[in-house]
Amino acid sequence: MSFIKSSAARCMSSVLILAAIGFTAGGALAAEPPAPASFTLALPVHAFDNQQQLAATYKRIRDASRGVCGEIDRAFPQERAAWDNCVAATMQRAVRDVGNPALSDFYLRKLRAAGRAPSDGFLAQFRRP
Repeated sequence: MSFIKSSAARCMSSVLILAAIGFTAGGALAAEPPAPASFTLALPVHAFDNQQQLAATYKRIRDASRGVCGEIDRAFPQERAAWDNCVAATMQRAVRDVGNPALSDFYLRKLRAAGRAPSDGFLAQFRRP
């Protein structure tokens, strides 16, 4: 076998081995549950004073939620759906953790305007015993 054919054969076998390792590792990683998305934001003192400040705070939370949920390939609808769910859950958790009634109301208005509904757990914080 010539040197070129021999080198090409070794190169191809290395590529196939690396592809097999990557495929196996990818399968193992996919089997693990994803870590919950989280972030920390420093909010200014006047973050909840008026609608303009609430909108800015909401946008910061939305942008941070999108950032921690990672990048997506829009060509795959299932990936987009999972990403949308991650962003929605992360935003909901963040708004709940902030615990500001004005921000919660703003969030609920945005959610309803988009035709989505909050989880029952989120709504439970508004129920009076």
